[in-house]
Amino acid sequence: MVAIVATLAVLIAAWLALRRAPTALLRRGAWWAVGALGLQLLIAVAMILKAFPISLAAGHNAGAALLLMAMLLLNRRLREA
Repeated sequence: MVAIVATLAVLIAAWLALRRAPTALLRRGAWWAVGALGLQLLIAVAMILKAFPISLAAGHNAGAALLLMAMLLLNRRLREA
């Protein structure tokens, strides 16, 4: 349930940033967030289908770190705009 709420929050934030972005830099930050979220979702599905191998679990953690960095980047660019 938490993952669904987090996914929706990221998608809404990125959609709002894309819709109201005054600069290309801000739009790029929003697309980074969407891309990181997509990667995270793909790894999560692969983990479930393959019975949670440790390599995919490590990749999922790395994807979470990438998603966090993308959201921090988007937040910074929103503050600068």
